[in-house]
Amino acid sequence: MTNYKFKIKYSLYATILLFIMSVLGLALGFAIGYLDSAKSEYAKPGYILLIIFILVSGLIGVVSAYGFIHIGKKINNKLLYNVGWFYLVLGVISLIPSLISFIFHYLGGQTPLGSIVDMVISAVFMALTSIPLGVALFKAKKDTIYKITGGLYVLTGLMALTVILYLLAALMAFPTLLANILLFYKEDQKECQP
Repeated sequence: MTNYKFKIKYSLYATILLFIMSVLGLALGFAIGYLDSAKSEYAKPGYILLIIFILVSGLIGVVSAYGFIHIGKKINNKLLYNVGWFYLVLGVISLIPSLISFIFHYLGGQTPLGSIVDMVISAVFMALTSIPLGVALFKAKKDTIYKITGGLYVLTGLMALTVILYLLAALMAFPTLLANILLFYKEDQKECQP
């Protein structure tokens, strides 16, 4: 039996894929919104595709989030390690309201709680995951990329917490993911050194 060892490059690749899927998912969401408002017959297959996107990105997100746990363990930072697990578990749980929302839209109706409540729930989950992770990253090392990535996570979480700026916070996920990619890349380079 071989001893499997997690490598940060898995989180790096997962985060790159997550970034690409986020861009495609955003475009798909706008296209579905347009088709749905035009009462097009193509909106339903779009919702199925969006549901699949959410599930796949959730699985990829687990590998990406595990990178923070790995880094916390590697640098012996219990705060980052514990917050990494919190981020991973809460991130998976946060997929549930999104899936329910899109399934109800696919079935042709509104969600049981309504779109505004769905947005508030998503904003709260985003804030609950982003702010603690950002603080943990900011405190983890004196390295600039940790500070930048941590700051972007905190800023994204605070914007989401206001709910009014939630859409802007969702767009902030893109530079945050890019900083995340740079962080994982830098850590991967350290792992590759003899």
